[in-house]
Amino acid sequence: MVDVLLIVPPSPKPDRVCVRDKGAMGFSKAGYTFPPYDLAMIAANIRDIASVKIIDANANKQNFISLSQMINNHRPNYVIFSNSTPTIDWDMNIAKISKEIDPSIITMTYGPHITALGEKILLDYKELDYAIINEHELTIKEIILRGNKNEIKGCISRNGEAIINNGYREELENLDILNFPAHDLLNLRVYSLPYAKRAPLTATMTSRGCPGKCIFCCSWLISKKFRARSPDHIINELKYLSEELKVKEIKFWDDTFTYNQKRIFDICKLIRKEKIDISWVCNTRVDSISEPLLKTMKDSGCHTICLGVESGDNEILQYIGKEITVDQIKKGFEIAKKSGLHTAGFFMLGHPHETTQSIKKTIALANILQPDYASFNIVTPYPGTPLYQLAVKNGWLNRSDWNRFESTLYPVMTLDTVTPDEVHSLFKNAYRDYYLNYRYIFKRVRQWKNFATIRSDFRSFLGLLGMIHEDSK
Repeated sequence: MVDVLLIVPPSPKPDRVCVRDKGAMGFSKAGYTFPPYDLAMIAANIRDIASVKIIDANANKQNFISLSQMINNHRPNYVIFSNSTPTIDWDMNIAKISKEIDPSIITMTYGPHITALGEKILLDYKELDYAIINEHELTIKEIILRGNKNEIKGCISRNGEAIINNGYREELENLDILNFPAHDLLNLRVYSLPYAKRAPLTATMTSRGCPGKCIFCCSWLISKKFRARSPDHIINELKYLSEELKVKEIKFWDDTFTYNQKRIFDICKLIRKEKIDISWVCNTRVDSISEPLLKTMKDSGCHTICLGVESGDNEILQYIGKEITVDQIKKGFEIAKKSGLHTAGFFMLGHPHETTQSIKKTIALANILQPDYASFNIVTPYPGTPLYQLAVKNGWLNRSDWNRFESTLYPVMTLDTVTPDEVHSLFKNAYRDYYLNYRYIFKRVRQWKNFATIRSDFRSFLGLLGMIHEDSK
């Protein structure tokens, strides 16, 4: 028996794994599987008061039958599970199964969808006891310690037939008081990334919050104010990963890793000083980097930088609140490549006011930038975002079933300026034209250094082919 079972639900699609962490929504495009950072953080910060086990049914391709057996065997006091907008109805089976096994099991879930629609979720799903709004680690710990539903901030709960919303918990300023993720409770060998150079790998965050104003982003539903861990706290985690768990690769999953450039210089200096043998990848913005910083990052183990492009049209960039220009995008990729880093570019198709021509500008920009990895996504209005509010106000939504709100499926918005069929066709063609281009294939082959990189590329390639040919209408 364990006190708390932390569960990543199975994927609704046997041939595609889900991404349900840190505000991410939906299915991986190239067969990659992220470590469950959120659950690992919860585990790390409650295991001083409870015995904990993490079950990643998504990565391990388990089904609900085997999960039911595991819940029955462990008989936990609490079952806590991750979710995403397109899988929310599917994921709620975890709560149903838990209550069928033992009605006394306390069930909880969290994330942007829950933060936006927690009260409705509790009304719709009687098997769910708590919807966690924010500061998950502290909120869940207090629930386990106190169990006072009517006073604990950061959660929505039920009291008989009544739904009690206790509001947001005050955001934690000093992130160093939190333990870093319980990486040791994960089977790190099952996780992969298309741009990873080594294994085993894991993921962590050095900061929370993003000051950006992008209308489509749901990360800020959980935390908008930027807060950062100290360099020393981060280095202690990296040393533990490298020395104790023999981790070789890490994904820094911060929304904008280089927002405070001085802090990153300090972190890189400590990585070199401590001679930590970890290669790494990060996400950031094109207007938050400089050539000296990127060269320093490369010298400290960084090999790939992931940059949000979103659109190749300046008017669209302004409208969606990205607050960058096409020239800045080009400059950002230029200095990244000049610094010797690989690049991943994230592109979105089907923004409000988008036209066929503006979408083609975005696809053309991807071909000009030639990132090592290009990720194209169909714009999807997630609940709680300004984009969702616009979609409702303007009558753009053509679907109401959450399982269609996914960035690789047929668009759920019918815009005034471009049809869903056009967006969907351009999305599919963008992938075909980019990855089946002889120039790109030749570049990838030239980067093969060992069997592991060849295997990774073939796995990613097969995953992309499956997504492209999937009937997603």
